[in-house]
Amino acid sequence: MSPIRLSTVLVALLATACTAIDPVSRGATENVSIQTNETALVFESAAGVWGGAVLRGEEYAWVAAALHVENKLAAWRVSADRVRSAPLLGDTGYHPDGVAVWDESSVAVAVEGIRRLQLWRIAGDRLVKEADLPTVFGARDVLVADLDGDGHRDVVLAPYAGKEVALMWGRGGFNFSEPQMLQGGASGWHPVAVDIDADGDLDLLWAELDTGVIRLARNGGSRNFAVSELHKVKGVTPRQLAVGDVNQDGRLDIAVAVEIGDAEVLLALPGGGFTSETIRPRGLGHIGVAVKADGTILLSNENEITLVKQSRTSWERRLLPAAGMPAPIALEHVDGDEYEDLVIYHSSGSGGVLVYFGPMWVQAEVLEPLTR
Repeated sequence: MSPIRLSTVLVALLATACTAIDPVSRGATENVSIQTNETALVFESAAGVWGGAVLRGEEYAWVAAALHVENKLAAWRVSADRVRSAPLLGDTGYHPDGVAVWDESSVAVAVEGIRRLQLWRIAGDRLVKEADLPTVFGARDVLVADLDGDGHRDVVLAPYAGKEVALMWGRGGFNFSEPQMLQGGASGWHPVAVDIDADGDLDLLWAELDTGVIRLARNGGSRNFAVSELHKVKGVTPRQLAVGDVNQDGRLDIAVAVEIGDAEVLLALPGGGFTSETIRPRGLGHIGVAVKADGTILLSNENEITLVKQSRTSWERRLLPAAGMPAPIALEHVDGDEYEDLVIYHSSGSGGVLVYFGPMWVQAEVLEPLTR
């Protein structure tokens, strides 16, 4: 398989960007294939996509996305042979930001501009809003996980601006306790739930745009969290973090996309704690990050994705094209094969959603390695 060149996908992105989303919900059975090939699939949007999620079924997946400027939730069905449907659309209200999987047919949506948390269900050829709850602040992100192990889904809300993260304990269905506030620093975006200390409880991690801090909320059980500063980046504005085993030693590492400055990789030490390494950007910095199961780091920057693998003496690098403001990014199983797929939500411009189907390393253009 030959590497994908920047010009090839950018032409496809520009072509799809010229077609605005139909304001009327359209049936998923239409199978309107706007852009599809063996390696990538484009989902068009007239303006920024601030977040999304993938619901994986046995025969197909749904790619859901928050159309921030259009004030809509969109959902496209994708078949195993990588053909997508026309979008289903639902009106969320002003500025939907974050999306998270709730169950096999539903997503939770944080609507920052009107301070709401909504539950949307895919019902045949329609998107149905099942619940609409007030939130304590305008939320940039929503995370769904069972943090206390009681069998109910809990919700974590991260602020668009503000110093607290809200934790809402599930009571069954889409019903929650009053929010428990976790004190951090300003603008803690894109939280992740992971058992970082291997004690059996899910902890929370997030990156704070305005303080440069990577914050850890350690889960002590019984709904108690101890919040602390895990690390402060050397550059300016950490935009997203991702957790994975970068050096394949069996321990969880943390990769951080820094908007101005080097990306940072916190490699877990055998006795606890981390040691930090850096990855020099091709431009000013990076705005999105994900870590594959094999340790490959994916870093997004304006109009591009850099794939990075650690070797003994260097960071091996390859390049895939993207459009403007390609963040956040996530790894999903969109087409149901054994390979991880990269989903890029372009939060500014008309790039929409771009999916690269795995394996990605062999598709990408080779770059000069960086010395570690």
